[in-house]
Amino acid sequence: MYRLILILTSALLTGLSLSAQSVLDQYVAEGLENNQQLFQEKLAVETTQLELSQAKGLYMPSVSFEASYTLANGGRGIQFPVGDLLNPVYGTLNQLTDSDQFPTIENVNEQFIPNDFHETKIRVVQPLMNSDIHYNKLIRESLVKVALASEETYKQELTKEIKVAYYSYLQAFEAIKIYNANEQSLKELVRFNQKRFEADQITKDEVYRSEFELQQLIADRSQIISSLETSKAYFNFLLNRSYDSEIEIDQSIILVEEMNDITIVSAISQRPEILQIKAAQEAQQLDVRRSNSDRFLPQINAVADLGYQGFGYEFSSDQDFWLVNLSLSWNIFSGFQKNQTTQISKIKLQALESQQRQLNSQISLEVVRAKSNFEASKNTYQAKQRAQLASQKNFDITNSRYRAGQALLVEYVDAQSSNISAQLDTALSKYQVLSNQAILDRSLAIK
Repeated sequence: MYRLILILTSALLTGLSLSAQSVLDQYVAEGLENNQQLFQEKLAVETTQLELSQAKGLYMPSVSFEASYTLANGGRGIQFPVGDLLNPVYGTLNQLTDSDQFPTIENVNEQFIPNDFHETKIRVVQPLMNSDIHYNKLIRESLVKVALASEETYKQELTKEIKVAYYSYLQAFEAIKIYNANEQSLKELVRFNQKRFEADQITKDEVYRSEFELQQLIADRSQIISSLETSKAYFNFLLNRSYDSEIEIDQSIILVEEMNDITIVSAISQRPEILQIKAAQEAQQLDVRRSNSDRFLPQINAVADLGYQGFGYEFSSDQDFWLVNLSLSWNIFSGFQKNQTTQISKIKLQALESQQRQLNSQISLEVVRAKSNFEASKNTYQAKQRAQLASQKNFDITNSRYRAGQALLVEYVDAQSSNISAQLDTALSKYQVLSNQAILDRSLAIK
């Protein structure tokens, strides 16, 4: 029995945790999963990470198989009169020994270009000192940070856009509900006035006026229906869904009563755009250091060859060889190109520093504006609630008076129009608070 209670309790808690995620949170998660622009940002991150792996691979030795075979004839050569030098001596020796032991030798004419010559080898090159490789890796690490910050920036911007688009849809949806409810009231007014006209209690113009108000409301509602469809299409576009996909209404949305107390300085430090530009500055600083190091440091490589070399394509012990050498390259002068490259890198760094100062000011202004708009919209919503309550009471009284024949139709229409406007204003201001809250969270980098 005790185990059964534990199992049921665990299942209940699990269900509560799953339902704790609101409908809007689920839509945000879906958008972050399916949005194509964000997918492109993720691909950019993967690309920079692969480029970093490539940069690290430059520290490793490179191994290559190389083979060449040469057939040649003509060209420059060298003549060596070995026959003219040795044949007289060999002739004298043959006479002294009374033999042909020493043969006649032809003069040698050897061309410089080797003929029927091959070289087949495995070459290993290991960088020992190369500042370009070192700084290239560090720069790639900084560029990975840039790509990650760019991805996070778009995530936060997309989250804000999804929330604002959702609240815009709810605004139109709520407005249609208000129009539908008041349509029934106006239809009842038309029937009521028609009966009064038939009973000769009012003139026909009051029937026409009530019908006009009904048709005017239907026309206004059709405009809102168009806005609803547009809002739906844009919201589904952000989620990479079909434009006519149905949108679930989140009944758990609540208004935040207090603003977040995050300061502008904290907001600036948390914004991914700042992290992105700082990483870009870091990469540019490293590029300046790389340019300077190229001017003062050499490049040293170790090269090892192992293979076969000789005349005739053979792989015999007479042709095998190995060779190891160290190569040093030091660019002493290149027409001031290195100095100019360094200056260009410094100018780019100054431009990034200027961009950061501008971005700091922009974010500060954005936070101030977002906080002000949020506070103003919250105050407006509270005032609209009080105005709607007063308008509803005024309409109820006027409606009772009109049906009792104690109020004019003009008074009734005015009271109802004011009530509809008050209901719409309250609904719109409510979702405007939520939209401004999403904008404020974005400006403060609140996830």
